[in-house]
Formats: sequence, C-alpha cells, structure tokens
Amino acid sequence: MAKVTEAEYEALKFLVDNSGAVLITAIGDKNETDVFGDVIPGMRVYKRLAKSGHVLFTEEEPIDLGDGEMFEFTPMVELTESGRKLFKNND
Repeated sequence: MAKVTEAEYEALKFLVDNSGAVLITAIGDKNETDVFGDVIPGMRVYKRLAKSGHVLFTEEEPIDLGDGEMFEFTPMVELTESGRKLFKNND
C-alpha cells in the first residue's frame, strides 16, 4: 500500500468531495494553509499525482462558434481509478 503526503491526501480528498473532478482554476499555484492549519494543495501536488497516474488533466480542442470565434474549455483535473484506490487505502 502506497503512502501519500498530507498535501497529496488533501488533493485526492478534494477531488473525491467534488465528484472526482475540478476545474484547474479552483487550484492555487502554491500550497497554502487554511485558518485551522490544514494544507490546501497547490498545482505542483496535482502535477505530481498526474505523473504517478492518480489524476489526469483534461485537454479539449477549441470549438468554432460559427462566427470565427473559438471557445476554449477550461482544463480540469480528474481522479483516476488508481487515485480512488489510493485515497481509500490512505483514508
């Protein structure tokens, strides 16, 4: 059973609590702490989890709206099955 850091656990928990996916705009650049001293993981933690296959970053092609304007989707971070198992094993 793989152990995770506190920041990695909180990142996985955040995704689990949000139905397994969040927009990257909901994630800060750096780790922070809340008023209770709990870690709020930053983008670096999610990238580390992506490198190990526990989360993935979505990539969508822009859509032409028909008037020459392109709509670009905001990327998301999604929990993989591997990430769900890792969270359950560390819960």
